[in-house]
Amino acid sequence: MEKLKIFIVKSCMFLVLCLTGLSSSTMIVHADTYSESEVREMYEIPTDISIERQKILITALSLKGKIPYEWGGKPQNAGWNERWNNGGGLDCSGFVKWVYWTALGIDSGLESTGTISGRCQRIKESELQPGDLGLMFQGSSSESVTNHVGIYMGNGTWIHCTAGRGVVVDEGYRYFKYFVRP
Repeated sequence: MEKLKIFIVKSCMFLVLCLTGLSSSTMIVHADTYSESEVREMYEIPTDISIERQKILITALSLKGKIPYEWGGKPQNAGWNERWNNGGGLDCSGFVKWVYWTALGIDSGLESTGTISGRCQRIKESELQPGDLGLMFQGSSSESVTNHVGIYMGNGTWIHCTAGRGVVVDEGYRYFKYFVRP
């Protein structure tokens, strides 16, 4: 079984994530919050899923606890966004967009919960795979109701960007009722 290897390049303040034997999956993301031991112990990435799904999970976890939630916060680019150095953040759909953009190198256009529920393939909860998305309901947020989106990690665990907590991992999160595959 392949193991996730995580290296901290201390002098550059960058976190290099790579999967053993998979040189094409090496990614570099900004890191200044976790010690090497914390990162190594954070989560075990499943190896029985595609390389793309592994990249999605690794990329999502790279922002855990690092940026705040910001209503309407969207990424300006893949990788670290300079405005985050000054307290800027992401909203839930901005986080999903950033993860897919950074992990796969493609701007998916998934700008909002409305575009996510409209453009992605609907799946049953029983079909969820790591990297799939969950929403509270189909459609967009409005003045009277707010939708929310997160990324499925497996085993009932989700990573999402939420008000008051930023990017978090929630085990047993049951608020997502509508499931899609990008």
